[in-house]
Amino acid sequence: MQTIRAQETVQTIRAQDVEREEINEVERVLATLPNSELAHHLQHILRSVRRGFDLNVISRDGKLTPKQAAEILQVSRPHVMALIKRGELSAEIVGQRDRRIPLSEITDFLKRKERASHDVAASFARRDSSKRALVARSAGVDPDRAKSLGY
Repeated sequence: MQTIRAQETVQTIRAQDVEREEINEVERVLATLPNSELAHHLQHILRSVRRGFDLNVISRDGKLTPKQAAEILQVSRPHVMALIKRGELSAEIVGQRDRRIPLSEITDFLKRKERASHDVAASFARRDSSKRALVARSAGVDPDRAKSLGY
């Protein structure tokens, strides 16, 4: 098992590197612990690793490099740099050129992106509904009959 250094912000648990017996042993220890939030999170981690999912463990108050942010966002590092340049992500300059992005920026960005996706989907749904109603009215079809026909 990999040793985690205290200053690291992101640690990856690679499912393929974890032995089944290690998972079983940790599960046996977990069974002896009182029901707690920590025990719940550890069980979730074990289930995910058992299913073959890699996990990133991120320090909540940590700051990420553009490369780490790119991995979390599943985009390229140049794309993250472009997001910073456009002001969609805030970053601190460390030294002369390096950037650090607070984890809160990444989570806020993901929330904004999710909200925008929902807004676009809702817009298309309203537009599609309006088009169906327009087609039904144009055809002179009763709204209930149009609905039963899939309009």
